[in-house]
Amino acid sequence: MRFSQIRSYDNYIKANLQLNLLVDSGINCHLKDEHTVTIDPFLSPALGGIKLMVLDTDLSRAQQILESAEDAYIKTLACPGCGSKSLERQALVKLPGWGKRLVDRLRGINESVFSSEIICRSCGRRADDLGQFS
Repeated sequence: MRFSQIRSYDNYIKANLQLNLLVDSGINCHLKDEHTVTIDPFLSPALGGIKLMVLDTDLSRAQQILESAEDAYIKTLACPGCGSKSLERQALVKLPGWGKRLVDRLRGINESVFSSEIICRSCGRRADDLGQFS
């Protein structure tokens, strides 16, 4: 049985909520470094936070469950700028600068960072985290 990291958290409450959501859906998963980060939060950046580990065979299903739960939650929030409930999540791909891309290409590495942000379709307000809209 091989586990892969699907998410990382600096807050044990959110980590446990999402862990329980997956467990209730029948996904084999656990939290790595939860106790260490909870006891000493200053170690979180060094350890990479609390890691949600999922069985490799359940990885894509777990990702779909977490994304659909976040999308459902986003639909309940109102934009603090304009008050409308027209928030949506948009995926972002951040590429390194052209110099690093050239060196990585010569090495045979293709590195990019995937993230997402929340955008209000009415007023255009953007946030990297759901906490900025709630």
